[in-house]
Amino acid sequence: MVSIGFITIHLPPQIANISHPLEGLFYLIILAFVFRWRWPKTWNGYLKRISAPIVKERSKINSSQKD
Repeated sequence: MVSIGFITIHLPPQIANISHPLEGLFYLIILAFVFRWRWPKTWNGYLKRISAPIVKERSKINSSQKD
């Protein structure tokens, strides 16, 4: 088990004092925009890794139900 005493992360004061969930969400969105702007190829690769696979059978099932 890891003790918190050994983990020292120095965060900027704005991030260290997040007091509301929407404020934290705002900072995550800003971080994502900066990451996307700075490293677009890495960002696109990350989005491809976390995306759901495309299922072609589903479109066939939907088209047969319309008939």
